[in-house]
This record gives sequence, C-alpha cells and structure tokens, in this order.
Amino acid sequence: MKKTSYFWHYFLLLSFLMSPLIASEVLVYRNESMPFCGTVNGKDAGMVVDILNEVTKQGGPKFIFKALPWKRAQRYVQAKKGTAITPFTRTPSREKEHMWIVELFSYYVRLTTAKNPKTKPPLPPLLSIDSAKHLPTGIILGSAHIQTLIELGFTDLIEINAAELSAKQLMLGNISVMV
Repeated sequence: MKKTSYFWHYFLLLSFLMSPLIASEVLVYRNESMPFCGTVNGKDAGMVVDILNEVTKQGGPKFIFKALPWKRAQRYVQAKKGTAITPFTRTPSREKEHMWIVELFSYYVRLTTAKNPKTKPPLPPLLSIDSAKHLPTGIILGSAHIQTLIELGFTDLIEINAAELSAKQLMLGNISVMV
C-alpha cells in the first residue's frame, strides 16, 4: 500500500511539473507543396494538415500553420523553440540540427515532366536520371534533395519558391523537369 501511495504522489508531482511543458498550441511553419501541405480556397490544406488536425481532435495541441518560403521556414524553426516545420525530409545533415518527432509518411523523389511541354531542349523519349542530368530542373528553394541531385550529376538546378510555381514554370517550358 505504501509503495502504491508513493507511486501516485510521484505521478501527481510529475504531472504538475510536466504540464507547463506541454504546449496547448504549436506554430507549424509550412510551404506550398501539395499534396503534403498548401493553401486551398484560402485555408491550410493537405495530408500533413489533415493528420495534425486529427491529432488536435484526439486531445493533442492545436496546430497553427504559417506558410513561408522554404528557406525562411527552416531559419525560423531553428531560431524559435517550440515550433515545428513540415513537410521536412530527414537527412544525415539535418539529423543533428533538429529534434525529430515522428515520420508522418514516406516520401519518394520523383522527376516530373509536363505533357506536351514547350521545353528547349526537347525531352528524350524515355526520361531517366542520366538523360535528365543536364536538363533545366526545378526544385523547391532549400530542398533537402539539392545535394543528392548534385551528387547524381545534375548540372542545371533552378531553385523555385514553391512547388506550384515550379509546375507553372514546367508548363511554360522554362524548365524541363521538376523534382
């Protein structure tokens, strides 16, 4: 009985000590990269937004989303404790710079082209990493994949503020491929 009493006193003390550490609201920096996160009809939307809003419904903190250009979002999350950033690819270089909470979903890098693009130079019949290396390639400014693409031999990377802008540049023929 005495051990049980000590346990509950310890639990209550721990609860009082921990409660100020649990945020009721969390500021989440995000960019425009649908389907992960973005803005639809003036509201935050996407898979990450849906997942975090469900966490709130289940008793978790309320998440307040703030759309920022990607590089700025990365600087802000480093400067302000208690904030989060999403979607954020886990890489060895980022491992020591951030506290990782949970993987929300797996992410795969894809090369995307436009149907009937107005690209110069024209696309090869079958796009591969080797055939895309020297094509103008759009990628989100500050993306974790820039270093990987450089290591793969990509020579014409064009950093663009948002995935939607990259898609527009693709359709205009200003870039041949987007990541």
